[in-house]
Amino acid sequence: MAEKTKVRVLLDGDHGKINDVVALSADEAKAAVAAGWADATPAAVTYAEKNPNPKAEAAQDAISE
Repeated sequence: MAEKTKVRVLLDGDHGKINDVVALSADEAKAAVAAGWADATPAAVTYAEKNPNPKAEAAQDAISE
């Protein structure tokens, strides 16, 4: 089985919602990054894994201010 590359989804679409982490083939990951809907850097993937729903967190922060 071919190795998969984890990417952070930057735009809602067919592969997921913003901040999802999905595994793609190397070619798919390169194409996704080039198209602008994914970030394959380790820091981006780690951020998304630790912060799966930034919209909800931002809304909660706005409510508590």
